[in-house]
Amino acid sequence: MSAPTSRTVPAQSPPTPTTTEPTREYGLYAVIAGLVVLAALDAAALAVFHSNVNGAVGVIGALSSPIVAMISAYFGVKVGTQSGAASSKAAEAARSKAENEAKALLAQMAPEQARPLLRNLGIPTADSDP
Repeated sequence: MSAPTSRTVPAQSPPTPTTTEPTREYGLYAVIAGLVVLAALDAAALAVFHSNVNGAVGVIGALSSPIVAMISAYFGVKVGTQSGAASSKAAEAARSKAENEAKALLAQMAPEQARPLLRNLGIPTADSDP
């Protein structure tokens, strides 16, 4: 059994910060436009049905429902997309960190000890059979 040789681990470069440029929120303009249209339609319904309150409530409810549903869907999709992207970035960073740590640990081992581990991990070695 040979004594482990002293090896130096190559310096790992620090992760490069990803700069994300702010994107224009065009969907927010659609939401604002929807709210303006909703306010205008509600005002028109109140003007037309000023003497019949029950009719005004029915028309306002019928007009408001689809617009409110679209606004809610916009915010739901927006939140889902942002959290999905954050989760994906975090998972990729964790995978990369674990891979670098495993490589650093394997680099400290003697080649005779590292080869079986590399084979178990499915990493090809110079002396492995094709």
